[in-house]
Amino acid sequence: MQLPELKILPLEQIILHEDFSPERTDKLAKSIEEDGVQRNPIIVARIKGIGKYMVIDGATRTTALKKLEFRDILTQVVNYYSDEITLDTWHHLIPAGGNKEFFKRISPQLSITAAYTHLQNAEYLLRQREILCYFLFFDNTCLIMKDESGKPSEKVKKLRELVYACEELGKITRIHFSDLGESLKKNGNVYMANIFPSFNKEDLIRFAQSGLRLPAGITRHIIPGRALGFEMKASILKTPRLSLHRKNEILQKMYEKKILEKGIRYYPESVYVFNE
Repeated sequence: MQLPELKILPLEQIILHEDFSPERTDKLAKSIEEDGVQRNPIIVARIKGIGKYMVIDGATRTTALKKLEFRDILTQVVNYYSDEITLDTWHHLIPAGGNKEFFKRISPQLSITAAYTHLQNAEYLLRQREILCYFLFFDNTCLIMKDESGKPSEKVKKLRELVYACEELGKITRIHFSDLGESLKKNGNVYMANIFPSFNKEDLIRFAQSGLRLPAGITRHIIPGRALGFEMKASILKTPRLSLHRKNEILQKMYEKKILEKGIRYYPESVYVFNE
């Protein structure tokens, strides 16, 4: 078992590939202020050639610490180019009530073309990146959403705007494609699923470098050896009086103490987390 690489890094070296939820960020910032600690390192990867680290998991924590004017942040550094780290996609399950009026209004507002089609065609167009996404309904009909500009940056922007506009329809739940099953119609309620394209690691690196951000809650990284439960005092991370080198010395001593006291446990099995 290889121990995780924990490191304190300057927030100015951290870049994001996805957006964040302002509501969750405000809530977390308040919690950090009250508790006085950063719980759990954000997971980052060194991006070759630019001297920056891309957030793989922890956009909300990163943004919360920036909001609190922290100088530095506790991270777990991983090798993003390793085959052990895989990238998958979350899709969004959304209440379908009032969707026809919603799409009729929102499509011209966002300059998006909307058209109904069958599932096979929608899947083909999504694989070819000819559409932004599509909405799947319980009767297997689909509504494809297309941006006519042809500009990659505009497509990312339109996708982000569309995802956030959907929040007015009700609570959005992240769901994997394999779990859709009976989810589109259950307990007397009807839902639709916003199905997104699959992105690869190179896409995310390119977005982060250029300042583009995907909507929150689309990318899903599977990361073996994730470090949980490690805490760092907010006062240490925030203060400019300690050098980065000194902060990492403090971190290393804490880490070594955990090892000596057998305060690290490795769980190879999958887990379910209910506090999100």
